[in-house]
Amino acid sequence: MPEVSVIIASYNYARYLPTALDSVANQTFTDWECIIVDDASTDDTAEVVQPYLSDPRFHYFRNDVNSGVDISRNRANALAVGKYIACLDGDDWWELDKLAEQVDVLEGQPEAVVCLSAVNSVRDKAVTVYRPEAWWLADMALGLRISNEINHSSSLVLRDAILAVGGYNPLLPGCGDWNFFLKLIYHYGAKGFVYIDRPLINYRWHTSNLSHDWSRRNWSERAIIKSMLLGSTWGVRHPFAAVRVIHGQIDRELRRYISSANYSKARWLAVSSVLLAPAKRWRWRQLFDVIYQTGKPAVCPSKHG
Repeated sequence: MPEVSVIIASYNYARYLPTALDSVANQTFTDWECIIVDDASTDDTAEVVQPYLSDPRFHYFRNDVNSGVDISRNRANALAVGKYIACLDGDDWWELDKLAEQVDVLEGQPEAVVCLSAVNSVRDKAVTVYRPEAWWLADMALGLRISNEINHSSSLVLRDAILAVGGYNPLLPGCGDWNFFLKLIYHYGAKGFVYIDRPLINYRWHTSNLSHDWSRRNWSERAIIKSMLLGSTWGVRHPFAAVRVIHGQIDRELRRYISSANYSKARWLAVSSVLLAPAKRWRWRQLFDVIYQTGKPAVCPSKHG
């Protein structure tokens, strides 16, 4: 029985998979299995994976039809037998001591069920270290409700905790990772999360990133927030925090519309942003920019997409 089950749900990522699989094969921690779920790819994913199957720790499964990343992750979770589960997106790759360091941290903290880390954000040849902001880490129970600052490929999660919260929601077209981590923090609280302030994962920016499909992200984020505020009494008990949650979503959508030069949709969001937080100077600059379409919008301090 391996200590760690690595799950990789991949769709048409054959060009990136070798880097991801090599980063698993070369881990300094060797007690793992790797479950690859091919979500009915139309490229040569099966051929790319084949050489790795000579290592009995790698296992390959293919969906009959394209089902979506969260259904594929749920399938991989059902096949996994490790004590811990590490999710790796097929276009990302790990530092070689990622599993060793995170297993050691979780083994030493019995209350923790999730270990996260900082991230190397790789765009072309430029590398930027991304880490959640201090306020978000200090109050993760609220911070995670406002925005998801967790890179999924950076996480190592206790398998029993995944089973306890029911895995991923297959009905969401996007943001399944945010919904998943919210369920974990509802169930275990902030004490269930630990963070390593060192980049253990490399996140690859490219045009086919699922996280960059803004229409799907906007719809999914709104659905999660509605469930958060209307599906429980949390919003009633914490009205000011609920306003911050709504404000966070407005800011995200505003930045996305500005980045795509969709100023007609950005204007009313800019007005809403100012009304909800008038004291922030950059919000007034942002409102001016979308009204006059200067092409140089003010940048929100948040690093979340």
